[in-house]
Amino acid sequence: MERAIAWLLSTFAVVLPLIFGQPSDRPETRQSPYVDEMPPDKYGVWPTEEFETADAPWWLATGLLRPAYNLRGLLALGSKNEAIVVLHKGKIVYEWYGDGWDKDKPHALNSVTKSVTQALVGIAIEEGYINSVNDKVIDYFPDANIEVDAGLKKEITIEQMLTMTSGLAGDFDDIYGQIYAGATTDAQIEAIDRRIEQDTARTWLERISLIAKPGERWNYSTLSTTILLSLVGRAIDQPLKEYVEEKLFDPMGITEYDWYKNYDETLFGGSGLYLTPRDAAKFGYLYLNYGRWEDQQLVPADWVAQSGPQSKLPFAYGRLFWNTPLTPLLGAYEAFGASGQFIDIFPKQDLVIVRTGDASVRFMVEF
Repeated sequence: MERAIAWLLSTFAVVLPLIFGQPSDRPETRQSPYVDEMPPDKYGVWPTEEFETADAPWWLATGLLRPAYNLRGLLALGSKNEAIVVLHKGKIVYEWYGDGWDKDKPHALNSVTKSVTQALVGIAIEEGYINSVNDKVIDYFPDANIEVDAGLKKEITIEQMLTMTSGLAGDFDDIYGQIYAGATTDAQIEAIDRRIEQDTARTWLERISLIAKPGERWNYSTLSTTILLSLVGRAIDQPLKEYVEEKLFDPMGITEYDWYKNYDETLFGGSGLYLTPRDAAKFGYLYLNYGRWEDQQLVPADWVAQSGPQSKLPFAYGRLFWNTPLTPLLGAYEAFGASGQFIDIFPKQDLVIVRTGDASVRFMVEF
């Protein structure tokens, strides 16, 4: 009975907004107030080497955090709390770990990875490796021999990949059936396997079907985000692992991490990143500070400002970031991953909340 109730709640709270609640386009109306200058050092706190601690603000009911996030976890793929870290103005004001977890143990962040991919796209554009979000994806895959929906795929833009409006089949579609469509013999299957091992993202781009015209509607697609990160790798002409360390992780003091790879050893852009909860909080704090970290502008301020959804719907999608359920009231947005991994960013409250969890009730597709 408990699982049935959880399933019904998740259906109405998650599935229906995903299907019906997404804008078909996303005009860029948000701008950073810091166009020609680095954002100010608002808090004077940079936890690069270690975190400072402080008392929680009076209005933050820390005693309710664990039950509240347990409820959120139940509604977001049925998971229990494993860690919660709360930053207020850059200092830890609440920290809790479940059995088997501590501040030094990296945790699977699942689709929170997509939001880190988003940061890398913004950095690559700022550095001139990518012209703009309006570039056609195919321009970065000139060696691709598009076998399925070639004409429409050539119109897909980077912006559409960022906002999940590319039209590519997604997590609720039979992607792997599409990749191996027409392969009926062992030799044909092995030939596709070899192609994936040689260039995973290119093979997916060549063989995955479209379920809509580019820009027509929203469809959640993890593999499209991996194509997007591969695009960044092609544009920068540098190993992505080196790039993410140089541009993001090293300046923030993130040293303990893991990131799953594709068959061809490139990083998987849609999932697979492991960070400690504290380091995940650093990423949220970076966005709270409009991309500034100490005296460096790691992510362009305007890029950060345009990350969250334009729509005010509770589960609307922006550029690889979601609205939180509290967004209409608090203006918060979040990086979200399966089994209830959250990096919640509350700009008006100077707050970042990280929650990691593990699935205890499985009734949804993991993404």
